[in-house]
Amino acid sequence: TATELGRLVSRFRQTSTYTQLTATQKMRDATQEFAALDGRIAQANSVLQDTRRLENSVYSLQIVLSDFLADSSKENLVRLQQQAGTLGKDMQVLITSAKGMGFAEGISGAIQPALDIISGGGSKIVDTIGERVTAYAAARQELDQIWKKLTDFAELQKQTAGTERTQANSISVMTTGLGILLSILGGIALVLTLQRPISHITAAMRRIAEGALDTSISGEQRHDEIGDMARALGIFKENAISKIRIEEQSDEERAAAEHERQRNDAEKREMDRQIEFAVNALAAGLERMSQGDISTTIETPFIGRLEQLRQDFNGSMMRLQATMSQIRDNVELIQGNGNQMAQSAEDLSKRTEQQAASLEETAAAVDEITVTVRSSAERAKDADQIVRQAKRSADDSAVVVSNAIDAMGRIEDASRQIEQIIGVIDEIAFQTNLLALNAGIEAARAGEAGKGFAVVAMEVRELAQRSAAAAQEIKGLINKSTNEVSSGSQFVQETGTVLAKISAQIVTISQHVEMIARASHDQSNALQGVNATVNQMDQMTQQNAAMVEETTAASRELADEADSLRRLIQQFKIDGEAAAAPVYRAA
Repeated sequence: TATELGRLVSRFRQTSTYTQLTATQKMRDATQEFAALDGRIAQANSVLQDTRRLENSVYSLQIVLSDFLADSSKENLVRLQQQAGTLGKDMQVLITSAKGMGFAEGISGAIQPALDIISGGGSKIVDTIGERVTAYAAARQELDQIWKKLTDFAELQKQTAGTERTQANSISVMTTGLGILLSILGGIALVLTLQRPISHITAAMRRIAEGALDTSISGEQRHDEIGDMARALGIFKENAISKIRIEEQSDEERAAAEHERQRNDAEKREMDRQIEFAVNALAAGLERMSQGDISTTIETPFIGRLEQLRQDFNGSMMRLQATMSQIRDNVELIQGNGNQMAQSAEDLSKRTEQQAASLEETAAAVDEITVTVRSSAERAKDADQIVRQAKRSADDSAVVVSNAIDAMGRIEDASRQIEQIIGVIDEIAFQTNLLALNAGIEAARAGEAGKGFAVVAMEVRELAQRSAAAAQEIKGLINKSTNEVSSGSQFVQETGTVLAKISAQIVTISQHVEMIARASHDQSNALQGVNATVNQMDQMTQQNAAMVEETTAASRELADEADSLRRLIQQFKIDGEAAAAPVYRAA
């Protein structure tokens, strides 16, 4: 029917719209996936370049830091702070380029505290070393002064001892014994008092000067100049030990920095090799993808944060594979549905043409039936009017019959009155006959004088007899008329009954004819509506035929587009049916 045809056409439209929307959406998704993948790849290349720049800045910072630890000068501090600023800028560039990759947020938290420590700690180290150098210079100057004082004091003591010895020798020989003894005892006491601590301090200073910093210093508890010399020598010893410790620590830090630099160089070379491998693997994957091969992923894990790039690339490839597979399946489904729709549309077009022809014939037949029913309705209306006239005539006939019955009754009454009159006439004729007979008898008695009267009496008697005969004849006729009138009255009554039945039947017929006329009129109106509907269905069928032709053309065009899309999809290698591309692995 037309409703089913409309639903089928609507379903075809919905299916065509859905397939077009699905294909458009899938192609849009694929385009977005390619665009997103290009953006991610460009971002990955930018991140790789920024990562290399940051690593170079880190290595340069390590070298400058090693130089600074070896020589903590202000020039090296300025270089260290400049390199730290360069590293901070490279870090910000990397964070900006790697935004959205998941690891960019942790870069600043890992590097910025170290930069702050290096910037602040470098100044503190320079200040501390400056303070230590100043303290060491002051201590060294003080030690030099103390050493000079000790040397001058020892020389003075020697000169004093020599002078006293000379003076003692120049004393009188007389006092030689006691003087010599006293001099010897005084010299021994002086030597024992001064020479031994000074010798200890001198030996300790010599050993300390030679580098034996574990030498113990005696006399630090004394409260004289020798105690001051011993305590000054202790400070000198501690400063020398601190200097040696600082030099050893600087040597160790310089060696550690050199070792760290070598290790960083090795790690940099390894990182460069891994980055080169990652870039080559990504370049090979992108080249395969540009050639339509999206079936191969990167199986070898990357190091560090590059692994996220590999996972993103593989995830993009997997999503692209899934999208292209779904597009391929949808294209095949669209192609099959398009061919089926085209075949169904052709069959529907043929059936629609047949239905259009049938509807056209039906419309013509309905037109004829409408004309016939309209004519029948008019005939039924005329018949209803005729039946109404017949009913009125029957009603009039019933009135006439009723009047005839009344007239018959009056005739019967008149006949009965005539019979009474005839009875009176019979009595009068009988009396007249008796009077004529009596008159004839009296005339016969009268003789010749009564002959004329006898003739009159005879005439009167004959007249009476004729009157009686006529009355009898009239009575017979009246009786016969009465019987006929009774029969006629009975017939008229029966006719009235029949006419009443006929009138009732005519009323029933009139009602039926009126109902038939009304039904014919309604049927005529309904047939007019049916005719209009059939004509509308004919127009809709013709429109549907045109729409089916358009649907057929659209289905064929959709099938052709699906074939073109399938040929485009076949340019991609999706599920590894062809020869698999080589998998890049780390050397």
